[in-house]
Amino acid sequence: MGSERIQTSFLIISDTRDLDLRQYSGVATDGEHNQFGFNPLPPVDVVLHCGNLTDRGRIANHMRALEGLARLPAELKLVIAGNHDIDLDERSYARANDGDTTIPATVKDLWTKSELALSNNIKYLEEGLHQFHLKSGATFLIHASPYTPGDGGSAFQYLPNTDRFNGTLITPEHFQNVSSQNTIVSGHIDILMTHGPPRWILDQGDDIYGSSVGCQHLRRAVLGTKPRLHCFGHIEKSWGAVRGRWAGIGDLGEGSLIMMPQMTTLSASNKARGYADLHQSVTEQLESGQQTLFVNAAVGNEDGKMRKVPWIVNLLLRKRDVKQE
Repeated sequence: MGSERIQTSFLIISDTRDLDLRQYSGVATDGEHNQFGFNPLPPVDVVLHCGNLTDRGRIANHMRALEGLARLPAELKLVIAGNHDIDLDERSYARANDGDTTIPATVKDLWTKSELALSNNIKYLEEGLHQFHLKSGATFLIHASPYTPGDGGSAFQYLPNTDRFNGTLITPEHFQNVSSQNTIVSGHIDILMTHGPPRWILDQGDDIYGSSVGCQHLRRAVLGTKPRLHCFGHIEKSWGAVRGRWAGIGDLGEGSLIMMPQMTTLSASNKARGYADLHQSVTEQLESGQQTLFVNAAVGNEDGKMRKVPWIVNLLLRKRDVKQE
């Protein structure tokens, strides 16, 4: 790869949970935009949706989510599932529905084979590593995973005492390693896109103690790969962004995190325009292996409106070198 960098804009959003994204697209049909009256989201190069497209699944709700994403102005739209998207998880759905797998197959086809998805460059990402090339010449590697720790009562869950994100040599002895080639987070990736957060980073839960509910195994994987961007959702209470400065090999400890301007309480200006963005002086320092930007983009759905707002982040990506492919 050459040393040339290309500025690339990302809109990061999660946990829309049946929200009608058409109202934020700025594309009006049959008076929809006048009816909704929201400021449209600005054009970007790439949209990243970090899961919980629906509240409880169902084909009609997936179709609404797909239609909304199709109208967002972006060259590429990348999507993963979340724990609420039960009918995208064949195993969980079958367990709860007497072995039926027809609905998950139909929903998966909607996201991967429908004309609406294909014609609008919407890519549903299975767990694993993916590479994408943009028209600008920019290229990036992204590792995706919809899985979060839990007891199996929701979709895409794993027991907290199991490690799916690291190789067997990295997993501590008192945990069970259940990883495979696709689930292990490794190598020099640009973006890590998961549904849930890593432990101790934008993962404060809803209990009275504000307990950390992120995954310690995912955190261990982040320590090993040091992506430039790690985006997720799942924990709406911890919406926000924080920059991690790597103080040493495998070290993201006390004092090494630099907080972004406080965004947990939305400013009037961000709420009015409908998104939050980061100053260029922040994002231009996100060199691989030196700093990581963590973004919790869980916006939530309250009576058909976003409780929080999505994030817009600009990254300087490598230029594709066709000669070396």
